[in-house]
Amino acid sequence: MTDSYRIDWKRMDINLEGRGTPIGTGTALLVAPVLGLAFIVFLPMAGFYLSVQACIAFLTKRRAQRLAKEVQAPGR
Repeated sequence: MTDSYRIDWKRMDINLEGRGTPIGTGTALLVAPVLGLAFIVFLPMAGFYLSVQACIAFLTKRRAQRLAKEVQAPGR
């Protein structure tokens, strides 16, 4: 392997000891359903948003292409 594949852990600012921020079991049991609910509620919204954004981008691209053709050859 070359040096380009070596990971510089200090530069990535990762905890080298493998310790994270500990939370209690009760806290984890209270937070987990809230996070699950957030995923259930907001993931479909993100999907709808991305779909609408893609449709708008497609339509504006088609409009821009028609406008470019009109500018290239007016009256045809």
